[in-house]
Amino acid sequence: MGLLILGVSLRVYALGGQSLWFDEAITTNAAVATLETGRPTFPSGYTYWRAFPHTVVVSASLFVFGISEWAARLPSVIFGGGSILATYWLGREVGGRRVGLLAAGLLTVATWEIAWSRQARMYQLFQLLYVLAIVMLMRIDRQGIQDVRRLGLLVGVIGLAAATHPIGYILLPVAVVFLATTAVLDGSVTRPTAGILVGLAVVLTVVFELVGPGITGALETVTSTDVNYWDAYVSWGASELHAFFYLAVVGTTLTAYTGARRAGLLCGVAVLPPAIILSFSTQLFATRYLYFVLPFLFVWATVTILFLGDQLRVIPERQRPRLTSTQLQSLGSALLVCLLVFGGGFTVTPQPTYDLGVNAPQPEFNGAYEYVTEHRHDDAVVIAGWTAPGVYYAGGVDYWLAHDLTGTGGSYTVDGGERYSGAVPLRSAAALKMVSAESDDVWVVVDRTAYLRQSEATQQVLATEFDIVHQVSGITVYRSTVEE
Repeated sequence: MGLLILGVSLRVYALGGQSLWFDEAITTNAAVATLETGRPTFPSGYTYWRAFPHTVVVSASLFVFGISEWAARLPSVIFGGGSILATYWLGREVGGRRVGLLAAGLLTVATWEIAWSRQARMYQLFQLLYVLAIVMLMRIDRQGIQDVRRLGLLVGVIGLAAATHPIGYILLPVAVVFLATTAVLDGSVTRPTAGILVGLAVVLTVVFELVGPGITGALETVTSTDVNYWDAYVSWGASELHAFFYLAVVGTTLTAYTGARRAGLLCGVAVLPPAIILSFSTQLFATRYLYFVLPFLFVWATVTILFLGDQLRVIPERQRPRLTSTQLQSLGSALLVCLLVFGGGFTVTPQPTYDLGVNAPQPEFNGAYEYVTEHRHDDAVVIAGWTAPGVYYAGGVDYWLAHDLTGTGGSYTVDGGERYSGAVPLRSAAALKMVSAESDDVWVVVDRTAYLRQSEATQQVLATEFDIVHQVSGITVYRSTVEE
């Protein structure tokens, strides 16, 4: 309970103080639309079914607490608390209560975990569902697969995970193959058991077809992309988690050595294949995609820490340095505290903002659009580099400074309008100059990331045809005229 209180306190602090960034605005706009119309449809007419379970929960929060940044982010805080509890269950299944408690403690104060459990995005819900699915598989493996209700609950959790994030589809084959393999190893493959496994495979395949791209679509996606981010993800993990990353690597082997072979095998299968897919078959490099693996890394790191501690405790008295077992344990605890405090990657004091890593800039859109709203003419034209925040904070934008939003080559338009807002794309400097010439009061709200994605000619038009009238936390506001 103490870990839950600490974890929620760290996550809820100043929750509404920061502006929504682009992805958060997408989720929140979809939730507002769901609340108002029953469907997550944007002004462009595009219906945003991605992570719909999360969108529904955010809609409920907005309904109860009102439309605000705080209410949009609150579900992730709650799911973050749930992940602490789920990590305890995962660690307990792998190595007992000690492993569960220490792993949950590490997750509670991990800076990256805190940062992403404060965002109005689906990643925290997905992490919780993913860990719960693996814990349920471990319990079914330990207690038998004849409990149809437990299998039904497992199917429900896997279905929600797959509907929340595409990488959740990996849970479908993992569940069937793991349960079938362990049944064979146990010699418990009977006709009823085989029937249950076949039925589970059929149900999960249907779920895959309904909420995902289907088997053919998944294989096509995986095999059609040629990238290699493996080294980048490994380097980032080592720089973010420091010694705990390497302790986790050692723990993958120690889990089997210490007796939890099946649990260790399942954890490995739950982490390695999706990590490979994300590294070699996903065009965009984004550390948040691997957010769901943190509980597994901390469980493995904990296995290593406790194993080393146990080895120190059993050293014969005559071979020990002049320290008692209690003193050795105290020394080990002190070293662990030093790693947490000085090793980086952890925090025990609440912060108003956190760095979200690569491809997640957090400009202060709220302040920029407040300025525009206060000073614009009634017939003003608003152009945005990122449109979704403009929809949330200003009710919409007229034009979009077109660029590749994710670096994957998508056009992001629906019937000629930008997907998230319906704004008209401006794909050239000439188009921007024409809008400036045709309107008396033109505003451009652009952050550094969107600005750098524009051509030199477009940047030159901004410099010569517009005045910089306001700057706030990473955003520049341009205006074609300063007449009042």
